[in-house]
Amino acid sequence: MRPVGQASNQSRRIDRAKTYASCSRASAPKRLCGVTRHPTTTFYSWFCIWNGVLKFRCLIAALLLANPLVAQETVRLGTDAAYPPYSFLNPDEGLDGFEIELALALCAHAGLTCVWIKTPWDNLTSALEAGEIDAIMSALGPNRERAEIIAFSTPYHGNGSAAWLVRAGDSLRPGARIAALKGSLQEGYAVAQGYDVLGTDTIEAAVAAVANRDADAALGMTKLMLDHAEGSDGTLEFMRARISFDGGVRIGFRPADVTLLAAFDAAIATVEGSGKLTELTHKWFPPATPD
Repeated sequence: MRPVGQASNQSRRIDRAKTYASCSRASAPKRLCGVTRHPTTTFYSWFCIWNGVLKFRCLIAALLLANPLVAQETVRLGTDAAYPPYSFLNPDEGLDGFEIELALALCAHAGLTCVWIKTPWDNLTSALEAGEIDAIMSALGPNRERAEIIAFSTPYHGNGSAAWLVRAGDSLRPGARIAALKGSLQEGYAVAQGYDVLGTDTIEAAVAAVANRDADAALGMTKLMLDHAEGSDGTLEFMRARISFDGGVRIGFRPADVTLLAAFDAAIATVEGSGKLTELTHKWFPPATPD
């Protein structure tokens, strides 16, 4: 049943013909100034023509409303802000790090308004599924389990790496107890290798577990382990693990959000092509690390 007040098919055909004629007189593209399938865009097209608004304004309104990314609400990016140098809280409790600066560039190139939602690491995936955030940008790497529920962007940072952190004078033994961030690729590696794994909520907690002898070693991203060793006044030692995780670091989306994913993929390609990605990588990941 047609809703009350809806025009008949014949009326719509007559009105559409009038609209096309108006567009022709204004030299505007018929496919943009004519009646579209989207009801909101249709309203604005008719409104523009009925009020005699300039062709340019009519065109811009139709384009904006026809673009699902522009029409949607602010894009919410989830991070735990606890994995420097990717993302962390600075002394002023503000978000800082490689991903924070990169997201600013990506969202600008994609023409999106983005906000950060600070979420514990082990809650990020459930927050994405529940619609509480629109994407995960928190040093996220792909694995088989994640790929079943998350659609990944192209990588914006190289393959993940790992290193050990042990107490000074200690060595890593088979069956040792390893502290690692819950849900991280490093934790998954330690489990697969048969270690007794202590999952922690933050990388700082993993380091503290080693210092307090609650764990024999911590396993984490190479630069993080090096930074903690250098800041331990000689009580902790860095050991390169020679572990690499394929796939790189990526942004995670709901599988249905293909348009949003494509927008970020295009933005990553643009930022990389401009040299900005290399600039940020060199800033936050200095190449000098000891063997």
